[in-house]
Amino acid sequence: EKKEHVYMQGPDTGHMGENKEEVDMIDDDDHELAMLRARRMKAMKEKAEKAKHLKTQGHGMYREINEKDFLPEITSTQFVACHFYHTEFKRCDIMNDKLGEISGRVVQIKFVKINAQEAPFFTEKLTVTVLPCIILFKDGVAMGRIQGFDGLSYGENFPTSRLEKKLCKSFGVEMSSDGLDEDAADDWAFA
Repeated sequence: EKKEHVYMQGPDTGHMGENKEEVDMIDDDDHELAMLRARRMKAMKEKAEKAKHLKTQGHGMYREINEKDFLPEITSTQFVACHFYHTEFKRCDIMNDKLGEISGRVVQIKFVKINAQEAPFFTEKLTVTVLPCIILFKDGVAMGRIQGFDGLSYGENFPTSRLEKKLCKSFGVEMSSDGLDEDAADDWAFA
């Protein structure tokens, strides 16, 4: 549907302010912007629906599981980060705090924790020898791990965004905008 345009004389030029070709170009630009806006809205709605579905599977939170629930939790969704921890290790508490923060931002990954002492079978089967240890699962299969604070820089004071970035990169998922902002600030602060 073509819009009707009123051609007006330009105030200081003494001739028509727009010609038909300029109007057609503007109409084309408006149409392209409307199409772009529609595609973005559709993508945002799909992303919101996917996040809603993932939350019904335990995503978007950081929960403790026990040994009998381990396999159902790990195999019920595509991406799972499982933190093996010990209640008396300060570094495990640090990791718990950071994973709790990230879990609400990155809903594509399910975040769970399991007490290594209370899950001896899986601790041994997955050769968990250093704590904290995050085992990364894709479709129920262990695909990687983060032992201690390896690769996170700055020892116990590592930025949460470093861990988020490492997890997202490992799983090939998009980092949250909060994590990206924090990561940029961290890069600046530690440069």
